[in-house]
Amino acid sequence: MNETDAEYLVRKFDALEAKCAAQENKVIPVSTELPPANESVLLFDANGEGWLIGWRSLWYTWGQKETGEWQWTFQVGDLENVNITHWAVMPKAPEAGA
Repeated sequence: MNETDAEYLVRKFDALEAKCAAQENKVIPVSTELPPANESVLLFDANGEGWLIGWRSLWYTWGQKETGEWQWTFQVGDLENVNITHWAVMPKAPEAGA
């Protein structure tokens, strides 16, 4: 029996959903994979700050084209000499009343 297009899509969706769920609990070295641009994630600073909330800010030209360069941006200011070594997906916010 051949798989229908709908069955194929459901199987692919289930696999992607499982991968996303696994990534939510995964700590990823920045040497192997960078977080998505402009998405808040947990960042680990090996120089002593520990876990921080931040994101990867892309640089743009005046014409709003990506330059290919980026920098770390943090929820709190005045952080210097950070050494971001790992990142993780932010956990889901708790439900109201929980």
